[in-house]
Amino acid sequence: PGPPVDNVILGHYASFLNKELGEVFAYLSKQYGGIFKYHGLWNKPYIVISDPKLVQQVLVNRPYEYPRFVFNRNMVKEFLGDGIILAEGDSHKRQRKMMNPLFAFANVKEMVPTFVQAGHKLKDIWMKQIGDKKEERITVTTLIPKITLDVIGLVDSELAQAYKTIVGQNPSPLYMALVEHFPFLRNLPTDYNKQYSHSIKIINNVSDKLVVEQKNSPVRGTDLLSLLIKSNETLPVDEQLTHNELIGQDRLRKEVLDILPDRNHHPTIDEIEHLKYLECVFKETLRIIPPGIVQYFFIF
Repeated sequence: PGPPVDNVILGHYASFLNKELGEVFAYLSKQYGGIFKYHGLWNKPYIVISDPKLVQQVLVNRPYEYPRFVFNRNMVKEFLGDGIILAEGDSHKRQRKMMNPLFAFANVKEMVPTFVQAGHKLKDIWMKQIGDKKEERITVTTLIPKITLDVIGLVDSELAQAYKTIVGQNPSPLYMALVEHFPFLRNLPTDYNKQYSHSIKIINNVSDKLVVEQKNSPVRGTDLLSLLIKSNETLPVDEQLTHNELIGQDRLRKEVLDILPDRNHHPTIDEIEHLKYLECVFKETLRIIPPGIVQYFFIF
């Protein structure tokens, strides 16, 4: 079962353009059940599954039997490389094995002061925006990417500006769909293509330089890149949370204020571990509103 085709060329793509993809699929799932069919560009058929048991079969029980489909894979590969996001099969297993130690508790614990320091920078900026006003509504999400780059020491760097250019350009969904089917469009001398290509060159050059510097450094730090390289060498040869929901939790606010009453205090990992209700809020929010709402796979 599935919705009737809107257009013999665009399929349902035209009706999806001005809507949030997750909302569209949620609506169709309620109407047609846990498995249904829709049509994409050139009327290409797709099967959508939302039934928990079917999703578990694909994502957990037999993940390597369903290769992931990445929209505009060649384009994504240009600035992400053959990393874990694009890798499949043995390559994905090898990269995952390399990255697992990075998220061990001991490594995460060492990086907590860096995360806390960055969080305080963000807090100071927000407090400055609020000023002396008793009530003020501010947009908190715009600064998150900058703080993320600050954690890895790349804020305002050439690399950060290159990523900002790529992410900030926001080409139309129709253009991206056409590029998927007609890759030669990426070679046309348009302003977007020129800026994109220039940013890709910067990302590749700076990334290569950072890896070489870390490999040749006599002292290994505890930053993410150092730990990744260390993990690699030990191997054998081989959304977003919704801030409104988070801030609106009275019980959560009380727990945080009881344990961390001074907003200028830098909490330790032991203090953070006492925020049990905060952990529950994170888990429940991610359960209801997952950071990844849609994942495409090939079926052979």
